[in-house]
Amino acid sequence: MGNRKIGLYFGSFNPMHNGHTEVVEKALEYLDTIIICVTPNNPFKKSDSLWPIELRVNIVKDYIDTNRERFSGRVIVSDFERYLETPNRTKNSLDIISDRYPGTDLVLIMGTDSINDLHTWYMGSDITNNYKILHVKRKGFELDETTEDYQIIGEVIIKSNMSSTKLREYIRGNKRKEIFKNIAPAGLKPIKRYIRGEFNSFIDDSMILKPVRYRKRYNTGFGDIMVGKAKRNASLIYVIFVVLIFILAKLFF
Repeated sequence: MGNRKIGLYFGSFNPMHNGHTEVVEKALEYLDTIIICVTPNNPFKKSDSLWPIELRVNIVKDYIDTNRERFSGRVIVSDFERYLETPNRTKNSLDIISDRYPGTDLVLIMGTDSINDLHTWYMGSDITNNYKILHVKRKGFELDETTEDYQIIGEVIIKSNMSSTKLREYIRGNKRKEIFKNIAPAGLKPIKRYIRGEFNSFIDDSMILKPVRYRKRYNTGFGDIMVGKAKRNASLIYVIFVVLIFILAKLFF
């Protein structure tokens, strides 16, 4: 039967979109379990564009919860990297996970461009020699000659060309049709909870850390966009209340 294959899907997920979910669902054809590792920051991206990690993690968590029956516990989310010393390296994270899951095959889920750059990473040769890779083929990219000796177990081809950057632009521009079309299923729920200050959720992270309770309210900078309906409802109630007061005042005074 071979060793249990655990897929490691690292990323900022800022936020998770339908391209990410397509990767997860197709990668399950090759893997027994997938751990979605939400990174606190990304050395290749501007940190000031990152949403709070609590929000990003819980968008992923809600996606998993929405598909709980279909996934049957095969997909989990972890934010363990936020507790590691910075700057953290992927190799350090892999060492921790390897200690946690001895006797398994750890498989990095990676896009074409990242695989091509892997030899430039910190201890990149150690990663390619000791860990398997599931190739997520990106449109317009091809694997180069430096990857010929990598342990690539398969290829996932995704149709979506969505990016988190593009999705954030849709959110800032209030392009509701594109937001609902491209954000991860159930992704709007944790966003709305954050905006309203009602967020209070758990991460089911049995891998390394105990569940974390998030209570703090964060300013995501797009509250007026996503809670417009709630504000309209509140305004309507206020108008009705004022009209009733006016009518009562006319009747009794």
